[in-house]
Amino acid sequence: MLDDDDGTPDMDIHPLEWTRDIHKYGVNAVVLCRKSGWTQDTSSDYMRLNTDGSIAQSDKKNNRMFVRVHMEDKEKFILRVTKDMTVRDIFPLIVKKRQSSDMPPEQYNFFYLSKEIGSDPLDQRLLVKDLENDNLRLVHKVPGSFAGVSSQLPSTPSATSPSHFMFTKETAFAYSEYRVVKTNSRGRKQKRILGLDATRIWNKQIGLNVRHPYRLITSVHSCEVLSDPGSFVIVFDETPSQQLGLGLGTTGGKVLVRREYRTETQVETAEIVAKLQFLMKNQPKS
Repeated sequence: MLDDDDGTPDMDIHPLEWTRDIHKYGVNAVVLCRKSGWTQDTSSDYMRLNTDGSIAQSDKKNNRMFVRVHMEDKEKFILRVTKDMTVRDIFPLIVKKRQSSDMPPEQYNFFYLSKEIGSDPLDQRLLVKDLENDNLRLVHKVPGSFAGVSSQLPSTPSATSPSHFMFTKETAFAYSEYRVVKTNSRGRKQKRILGLDATRIWNKQIGLNVRHPYRLITSVHSCEVLSDPGSFVIVFDETPSQQLGLGLGTTGGKVLVRREYRTETQVETAEIVAKLQFLMKNQPKS
């Protein structure tokens, strides 16, 4: 088991029994340690871990290694691959593991798990052996149910209305991002990347850190399209101590804080508003 104080293995207790249900111990994390006197069997394909918890590479002569892929729904896969495979070649292995035919590869991007959301996706032609590390994240490029709609319907009235976009929890919870111009509390216009996932609104600036990288969707009071084409507003519900002097008014002891945004197209504006309104009504249960 892990020590409650520092998260290191607690070596003062007996090892857990292999045949016992892990839930009966009343813990949500355990650690796998090497037995004293154990030697590596180089003929096996068993996964080995480094001391830092990363996946160790298999014996070089068999040209195999392991990668760990994290999905947006928190599912994880550990996949055995060969070093001459490309990142694109990993995708069919995931589809096979999930037993899903509804995963068009062109709608997904791979990222390093260690890189923050908003970073550049991996070049899918990259060889597995050239990966910086073996922890990857697979992310929807855009919600799959309407991918490409902005290029197909750029001028139709329905495509510029939030009601045009139909979401499911799977498509709405998938991370998506948009280039926007945000008007801050001082009226200054700032180029930003606005990201949306299941629980957060991300505020990114390429190559630089921002003071408030995200807000929780639960803090959104309202979101709607403005009369100015390509513009929308998000009103956040914040406490007076957090946003002193920046509110439009009070409700229930809180302050409403208004932020306006402009996107590159009216279709993107409608998509953002529709997705955010759906997320406001369908927050994941904690």
